[in-house]
Parts: sequence; C-alpha cells; structure tokens
Amino acid sequence: MHIAICDDNVADRKQLERLLQRESDKQYGIREPFYIDSYGNAQALMRSPMLYDAFFIDMTASEKNGYEVAMALIHAGVTVPIILCISTINYRDFNLPDNCFFLQKAIRLNELCDMLEMLIVSCDNRVPHIEIRTETDTHYVTENDIMYFTQSAHTLIYLSDGRVLEVNDSLVNFYDGVRNMICFLPISYKAVVNVSYISNMSPFSVRTKDGRKFFLHPAFCKYAHHLMKQYPMKEISSKEQ
Repeated sequence: MHIAICDDNVADRKQLERLLQRESDKQYGIREPFYIDSYGNAQALMRSPMLYDAFFIDMTASEKNGYEVAMALIHAGVTVPIILCISTINYRDFNLPDNCFFLQKAIRLNELCDMLEMLIVSCDNRVPHIEIRTETDTHYVTENDIMYFTQSAHTLIYLSDGRVLEVNDSLVNFYDGVRNMICFLPISYKAVVNVSYISNMSPFSVRTKDGRKFFLHPAFCKYAHHLMKQYPMKEISSKEQ
C-alpha cells in the first residue's frame, strides 16, 4: 500500500512516519509493506496524487489548509481514502465527501491501527485505475469506462461518457498495460473492444452498443467467441440498437 503524508508540522509528520513504518514492520512477511512518501507542502503532493492508496493530511500554517488540500485531491480525481488529522483545525466541521475520514492528534496507536485496517480492506477491494496520457493531460479511468480503442494514425480511446482520447502510444503498447483485465478483447490488429459493450457478434464482425461495427479478424475469431461465452450478452433494447 502506497501512503502519502502531507503535514506542515515537521514533528507531527516525522512521528506519523515512524508510527506507520513500525506498523509496516509488524506485517513483514504477511502482506505487502507500506510505502510512505512524506510532504511538507501541497504543491509537491499534487505532482503525482494518483500514485497513492491513501493520504494522511493536516495543513494548518500554509497557504492551503488540510480541507483545501483534500478538495484539490478530489478535484484531481482521487477516490481513495483521505484521512484528515485534526489538530488546530476541526475538519469535521467541513462538508467533505464519503472518502474522507478523521484522526485526532495526538495520534493514538490503537486508533491508527483501526484506520490502517480500514485502509487495507479498501486497498484490497479497490477497482484499479488505468492511466491514459494524452499530449496535454493524464486521465485516470476504470476498465468499465473504456468501450473500445482503435489504431489508425494514432491510438484513439473511446470512453462511455462520450470522450475520445488520443494517445501517442501504439495500440499494442496500450493493450499490454491492460491485458490482465480480461474484459478487453482484441478483435483485429487495429481494434480492442470491452466485452461489456458488445451488443452482437457474428463470425466476421462485432457490433458495439453505441452502434459501431468492427471487422473481426480470422486470427482473433476463435478467442473472441471463446471469451464471449464467459460474458453472456444481455438483451439489447431498441434504443441501443
């Protein structure tokens, strides 16, 4: 589990680092250790927020307080647990999303251990995110967000919300990053379709729920029909057709 600490009080930050490291050491050989990165300012934290499975935050003497840092993380797309450590600011008074939790300072070991148990369960059950890098932005989506991706002059990724993202990587390289998610079905050398969005498959073509028709290459035909047997197609409404 990758954990980020962001606290502008050096003593508090170092103490939490030590406590987390001790708890990680106790689990040596049982589960993956905690990987801890520590920050004293929000700007450094915000460079790569999607790397982390959890955040511990308390900012009281900086330009942005802990609430504002938490909201910046959420605005950036963070959905993992954010633990706001309460010292001089009572973060319980703010209207925060459901992925925000609270820990009173000075931190008590039993309360921290209870929080870590929750974080471990959350991390184990979390739906993995897929990183998509375009020319100007980095997007994080789940496997269910991607309907299909195609290769022409560029690799185009079609999302269920209507967005089409153009990436500089090849289709083969992008598929290598998601091939462990068996919902992604290569149907030719130029197209990969999410099985969840297939409405119909014939011996030589695949039609998706948004009405697009793809050629099913003979080299991929046997595997495609085999995989579809594991994903029985739902009845397609007239609207989808």
